[in-house]
Amino acid sequence: MLFESFLEFLLGVTPSECAQPYFPAMDVFAYPELHADSLTEAAFERNLLRVMRTVGMPRFSMTVVTDPDAKVLKTALSALINFTKFREERLTKYQELTAETEAYIESKATLEEENRNLCAELGEYQKRRAKEAPTVEQLEKETRALAAEIAALNRTQSALTSDAHRARDEVHTLTDTLN
Repeated sequence: MLFESFLEFLLGVTPSECAQPYFPAMDVFAYPELHADSLTEAAFERNLLRVMRTVGMPRFSMTVVTDPDAKVLKTALSALINFTKFREERLTKYQELTAETEAYIESKATLEEENRNLCAELGEYQKRRAKEAPTVEQLEKETRALAAEIAALNRTQSALTSDAHRARDEVHTLTDTLN
């Protein structure tokens, strides 16, 4: 019963689950009802030996359960208790890390979705830009032509302004001479 409690705590295998025979294996026997108990014992033994190897007792045998020696039983129980304490200490950290990992996975999924949306939006902008490129090119060409025309008109204005200043200076000179 004590070992069954450890199996339940460490593996999550209840005694009733352990008592269930493996039904596909029952089909192999000519008289399966004769082997129901032995298959249950085999399942219990397999689970117990797996746990005992995990806790650091690879030479553990079922004689410790069926014909216990005080020293070996004490060592086995000590190994189980120490492993259980160790597992409980680590389980808290494991759960924290698992929660953190799940948060990162959720965040990653959100960011990947946002990235897909932004890539789609960028694709739309690039399509629109490619569609508008001839118009933009034509407008830039017209802008350069207008800039050249404005520069020519500015030169003409500068020349005319210079001529107007000379003419005004001449008018002032003539006005001064007449007076």
